[in-house]
Amino acid sequence: MLTVVGGVSGREPIAVSDIAATLQQPQELQHNTLFTGRPATQLFVASRFVAKLRTDFVFQSQDAEKRALSALALDRRLNAYHPEKTWFLWHTDDQIFIGNIAPRIHTFHSTLPELLQRKPAQALTLLAQLCRLYFSVAHESGFRLDEGLSNFGWTDAGAVYYLDDDRYQWDLFTSFASILAVWIRQLAEFSTEHADIFGQSLCDILLDVFQSPHKIQVLLGQLRYCIAVGGREQQCLNTISACLTKAAYPQRPDRHRSLAVGSTQLSAAETSGDCNANVTSPLAILADIHANLFALQAVLADLRVRQISRILVLGDIVGYGPHPRECIEVLKQQNAIIIQGNHDYAAASGDVSTGFSKLACWAIDWTRRVLTQDDMRWLAELPPYFQSDSWLAVHGAPIDKNYFYGYVYHMTYEANLDWLVQHQIALAFHGHSHVAGVYRRDAAGDSRCDHALQLLSSARCALACPGSVGQPRSGKTAAEYGIFRPADATFELLSVGYDYQRTMDVMRAANFPPALYERLAQGR
Repeated sequence: MLTVVGGVSGREPIAVSDIAATLQQPQELQHNTLFTGRPATQLFVASRFVAKLRTDFVFQSQDAEKRALSALALDRRLNAYHPEKTWFLWHTDDQIFIGNIAPRIHTFHSTLPELLQRKPAQALTLLAQLCRLYFSVAHESGFRLDEGLSNFGWTDAGAVYYLDDDRYQWDLFTSFASILAVWIRQLAEFSTEHADIFGQSLCDILLDVFQSPHKIQVLLGQLRYCIAVGGREQQCLNTISACLTKAAYPQRPDRHRSLAVGSTQLSAAETSGDCNANVTSPLAILADIHANLFALQAVLADLRVRQISRILVLGDIVGYGPHPRECIEVLKQQNAIIIQGNHDYAAASGDVSTGFSKLACWAIDWTRRVLTQDDMRWLAELPPYFQSDSWLAVHGAPIDKNYFYGYVYHMTYEANLDWLVQHQIALAFHGHSHVAGVYRRDAAGDSRCDHALQLLSSARCALACPGSVGQPRSGKTAAEYGIFRPADATFELLSVGYDYQRTMDVMRAANFPPALYERLAQGR
């Protein structure tokens, strides 16, 4: 006996007679054929419909209906399936099985390779529609669809749908970055010309779905770990990455360094062309300036005395403090690599949905009223990471795929050190915590050290934080920063006094909440 539970569209489901007729035509599943799937899934294929039964689950009557209704509700929530897809229950003599049935459509893995030869424009359009469906589901529901081409299909009218029943937690592009090389390998005719067209479509889709260039930057970051098998795949991935880089940093075309997929060099938009020219000279490490102009000026004056011109800024130029525009203008004049912090991103985008307190939200709202559109564009185009041949720089934590939300502290440092070992990175600079110090892994194990001068050559890997220029939280009122000397692998923690009362006076005059300026006198 068959019982129809419901259709995805909520309208007329597929008729019981069509389900029964389809169930009379079992289909053997085989790898690399038209019909693939797990052994526990029994497939039935007719001229018009395809039905699936999960034979590894056996339910009591009331449990089976609840499970089917739950599956139907999730299908409707994802909005990724053919509207005629219908869930049903099949009652046998002693068992009840849950199944679903949908119209038979063209599958990507079996049809797209040949279509790419005959009609490349149509094939690339369909592949772009697949990506739009995939990213829309991720953005709206937090679920990741199975990226295999066999799990997607399209109708004669060109509508693309998901065919598989499995869904996973969205992983911020990690699986998608990995599958790109697989797709290219499966599509033997896919060329760099196709990659350029597809890459541009991918940029448009990402910007349209996520409404933020940051997600393009995150995908670029995941692509750096994607290693293609063959030369054609490598070239195509590099072409796609070049499109992504151009879209992520549209105002700085002369300063882009295209991502070479699988290499150690990272895409970045630098504010100065020669900052990394002499990689053995000392490098000043600044973090969390937070619109505190007087603290920033004190640090830069100290660097001039020390005759150090190379600067790395680990993000959060703005937020909390009263001088966002002035700090941006000062940093534009420096010979610096500057990456994006979470406050920079929030000020540019208005997105304070992750990790912002009420005070931080107030400061971002005030900052956005002060900044010009050019200021916000400049902040938006800061890269969220930078990697040289010997070190990585992020604002938050290496393990965080967003780069600027995660913290390195006593609960997370071991996982971040594990990540450095896994990716063969010896040193990572980070900010965000506002607390100066180094977590390191060496022969004696993992430890934290806040000594003023540290030798990093004995560490297998290390996480180094210079503290905060504009809002230290280690009990100091002085502006904090660090100096990394590649020649002898030392990291020095420094602080320089400044007139913090002057900053507090400006904030008080601008009607900042007292808690935002009183903390400067407390170093908390």
